[in-house]
Amino acid sequence: RAFHEAPRYAVGDQWEYSQPAYRSQPAMERIVRVKAISPDGEVEFSTGEKRMHDGASLTPGGSGTSLRAVIAFPLQVGQSFEQGTGDFVTVDGVKNADQPMRCRAEGIEPVTVAAGTFQAFRIRCDYSFVSVAGTRLAKSLRWFAPVVRRDVKVHYTSWDARGSEAKPSYDHTVELVRATLY
Repeated sequence: RAFHEAPRYAVGDQWEYSQPAYRSQPAMERIVRVKAISPDGEVEFSTGEKRMHDGASLTPGGSGTSLRAVIAFPLQVGQSFEQGTGDFVTVDGVKNADQPMRCRAEGIEPVTVAAGTFQAFRIRCDYSFVSVAGTRLAKSLRWFAPVVRRDVKVHYTSWDARGSEAKPSYDHTVELVRATLY
């Protein structure tokens, strides 16, 4: 279906994502859980337990109302929208204020990840942020699968604003490994 309403979450819903090693960052899994849902429907996620793939360490995460939620609902193919990135800190420690992220739902296609094969909306986003190296331009290509209520795959790239997209300085993919939904 080329149209989808906002997902309905339940307390305890959980998604586990895998991120391969990239440069100096080790491979890890990220766990996202629905912690609470307010009477007005605001969803609070726990957003950051990380488990290194060697299984030796677990770091607690924070919580928030979104994981840099970038999808505007109801969602439909061809739709363009702009969302804020929220305040965030880059891996090199630079704090960024909310930045506009311009997105477009390009189509629906099957995407295969460790958790299975899903029909997903392909959403392309463009944005910028500041790092120690200066202003960075970035893109994300995300696949939102209504059946699991979240992205099943996200591919991120970024490059120096003076440089070329053909030579990204950051290029990695995060994929869904498992979803437990109530």
